[in-house]
Amino acid sequence: MKLKLFKEDITNRLKTELKSELRKFYDLNDSQSSKKSDGTIVTSIDLFVSSLVKETLIRNCGQTYSFYSEEDQESSSLPCVILDPIDGTNSLAKKGKEYVVSLAVIHQKGESHKDWGLLYNPITGFLIESQADFIPPVKKLKSPYLGFISRSEYLSGLHVIERSDEIQVTPKGSIA
Repeated sequence: MKLKLFKEDITNRLKTELKSELRKFYDLNDSQSSKKSDGTIVTSIDLFVSSLVKETLIRNCGQTYSFYSEEDQESSSLPCVILDPIDGTNSLAKKGKEYVVSLAVIHQKGESHKDWGLLYNPITGFLIESQADFIPPVKKLKSPYLGFISRSEYLSGLHVIERSDEIQVTPKGSIA
């Protein structure tokens, strides 16, 4: 029951509070981003989403779940909420629109039926979340198998699978 409340609460808060923060972010001339010690970019929106999810998790579930975010690597012991606050930070920092909030709730082996995930692009309103238990396919899918990779990773050669008759890898802006 607590997890259900968290899912509903965080989905609603992302749709309202994140949009409000983004309006401010896009209206300012300053990009509100800086570099982390590893050289990657972090924006005020990354930090806002990380705090919002963590606060919503604690409010709804107490200390039942550990929390692991790109910006707050507290713990990854199961059960755990795992967050990439802005998957596609480079696009956001340039005030682009190709990014999502990537959120997952992972449980112990044997409790995977409780797992849940969400991808949300606040600019387009695209929202996809896992709702049902995993059901294995009845038959093997026919090739070609399709896969996506972010355009920047594709151009940098960070993928190991080349295009073939059986597997097709397609660059798509940010993977978001």
